[in-house]
Amino acid sequence: RVFKQMAGQLQGMEHDRQEIVGRMPMPLDAFQSRPSAGEALSAVTLEALQAAFMKAWERARPVREVSVVRDRETIPERMRAIERLLGQGRLSFVTLLQRAGRKEVVTVFLAVLELMRMNRILCYQEGLFAPIWIERMRTKDL
Repeated sequence: RVFKQMAGQLQGMEHDRQEIVGRMPMPLDAFQSRPSAGEALSAVTLEALQAAFMKAWERARPVREVSVVRDRETIPERMRAIERLLGQGRLSFVTLLQRAGRKEVVTVFLAVLELMRMNRILCYQEGLFAPIWIERMRTKDL
């Protein structure tokens, strides 16, 4: 009876474990000399990014769905476009969203977040309610 109870508990644990997705260990040497996310973001807070996203979302024109299928820009394509624009100097988050529909707002927002995660751009805000500026991460910033 004890073995049956233990077998039942182990089956329950096995079922719970099947719901977990793991990740293989990876070397962290590349991250030791980089600034933390807090340092890289400077004065940009999550609330500021969220407010900028919501403002752009509300301003974006709803796109009426039509039967014509058009190519949508992917996040990697938008990331490359942002990096090309940053070759001319810093730019504000709002300039990336000019004449953007809702789908484009989401694509730009995700591209900016991915570039920040990859430490390829730096976002900062010079004051409360000031524009959010984006610039290319310099090698000495890493």
